[in-house]
Amino acid sequence: MSAGATTDLLVFEFVDHGVAVRARLNTAGAPNTCAVVGGIASTEPAVRAYHAIFSGRQLGIHVAPEVAGEIDGAREVPPECATAFPAPGDVLWQYCPPGKMDGGPEIFDLALCYGRDTRILMPWGFSPANRFAQVVDEDLPSLAKLGATMIETGAENVRIRSVA
Repeated sequence: MSAGATTDLLVFEFVDHGVAVRARLNTAGAPNTCAVVGGIASTEPAVRAYHAIFSGRQLGIHVAPEVAGEIDGAREVPPECATAFPAPGDVLWQYCPPGKMDGGPEIFDLALCYGRDTRILMPWGFSPANRFAQVVDEDLPSLAKLGATMIETGAENVRIRSVA
């Protein structure tokens, strides 16, 4: 499947808590990442979000290889606006090839950062990820509240979609 036509916004619908978080794409600064993530969003995958273990105030979403792996270029996205120290509201993309994460399978990872002092720290050290979108200002308080709640409640069902 080819990378999808990018739109202006992604919506992350946290189904269990009834929270929708919108993120504006940075198509100028991260065109390859936006194309791949737009392709993923065009499939409207149902995924799970987890609170980060190593990285601080961040929600991680692993997109299944059978979804992300079918998008042209998903395994070859070059560094674009990469950071290991994201700001609140940054939305990140990272691909980890098979074996990188404790010998496990490949990982297609989206991350929503909701607070200060977040760092992209993996078991092997700092691991810059592509900053390709920014949560819209009015949705940041909802994302921060949800993130703090997920520390207690655990994983959350999420639906990802594009909005023109």
